[in-house]
Amino acid sequence: MTATISALQLKHLTGPARGQWIDVRSASEYATGHIPAAINIPMEQIESRMEDLNPDVPIVLIYQGGVRARQVARLIEPCGKEVAVLEGGTSAWIEADFRGVSNVSSRWSLERQVRLGGRADGAARGDARGLR
Repeated sequence: MTATISALQLKHLTGPARGQWIDVRSASEYATGHIPAAINIPMEQIESRMEDLNPDVPIVLIYQGGVRARQVARLIEPCGKEVAVLEGGTSAWIEADFRGVSNVSSRWSLERQVRLGGRADGAARGDARGLR
């Protein structure tokens, strides 16, 4: 059975015991809000990204509610890695009033907007010429 860790225990881990925190939600779910210092390796990528996992420290898996993190733990544990699942996932972290991080969308640079707009206009002119 996979070990679990509470949000409070996780918050107070320091040094090497802190381990590597892996948020296994999709990139878009991760962007809407995640635990600081957690890196994103989506569940469907975990098997192909095993080399991204630090073999020298414990791994804490994070998901919204924790259920799918247990599925990922079953994939990782046979590799001999020490794995725990955040009990209650990011929901438990938020309910404990701990700080989260969200990635806000940013505007495209003016140069990028002009390049994209220039291509669209050029394509439209080309299409119009072909209709004549």
